Amino acid sequence: MGAGWKTGTWKQFGAAIDMLENACAPARRAVARSLAATEFWYLVYHTLFFLDFHLSDSEVGFAPPPLHA
Repeated sequence: MGAGWKTGTWKQFGAAIDMLENACAPARRAVARSLAATEFWYLVYHTLFFLDFHLSDSEVGFAPPPLHA
């Protein structure tokens, strides 16, 4: 695995984790209160979905786990 591949992979994982952290930070929660609840939860869902996607073995046949499983 080359250094470029490792760097690119970390950027994808790191971006997803940072996005979730930023959404949940106290300063962001104040902003989130001004958003519709659906917008905030969409951001959380989007973040977790892509974190799961990038951690999966292959994008071929990828499907998120069923809700409430």
